[in-house]
Amino acid sequence: MLISDSGNDREFKLAPAGVHMAICYGVVDLGTQGYTYLGEQKQARQCRIMWELHGEDADGQPLTLEDGRPLSLSQRYTLSLAEKAKLRKTLISWRGREFTAQELKGFDLRTIIGAPCMLTVTHAVKGDRTFANVDTVTAVPAALKKLGLPEMVNKKVYFSFGYFEQHEFDALTDGLKKIIMQSPEWENRQQIKHVAKLDDVDDDIPF
Repeated sequence: MLISDSGNDREFKLAPAGVHMAICYGVVDLGTQGYTYLGEQKQARQCRIMWELHGEDADGQPLTLEDGRPLSLSQRYTLSLAEKAKLRKTLISWRGREFTAQELKGFDLRTIIGAPCMLTVTHAVKGDRTFANVDTVTAVPAALKKLGLPEMVNKKVYFSFGYFEQHEFDALTDGLKKIIMQSPEWENRQQIKHVAKLDDVDDDIPF
């Protein structure tokens, strides 16, 4: 994926607030999505970045589900490397350096899958529900790297309209599929497929 609600099919457990070691295991192109900003309705191409957490909480309990899978967390970003874009600031903080002029011409987000980082997780309360949000993403300190980094547990998740692969879309959760299928990029792809099928039919008609 070059850049110039995972649904209910996964057991839910709130990620604790604090700083946790994490590994990125997924990047999903959501297409163009609508959102509200300062009371105004807007649209932008978005992506979802997914992390699995490693380590323990404040009580010494492992950051895992009952079946041993690591807790996961995801965050939506506008798919942009513009100077003020949140995604660009996040990646700079994560990598610990600015983008080069060449990278800004086309940075492949697939390269962050499998990359470790430190996530600062905060909680937000809305009504009677509490949500865990990714506040900041930073590089793993050298001292922690020397102790050894954990291995990624989850299977890699990747989907992009730019490199469309049907099997990658099929592997997504139902929640992500539903979001993607609301995008104009998905609608355009369905129209192209429909036209292609009509062309195949026409080719079979003898003159």
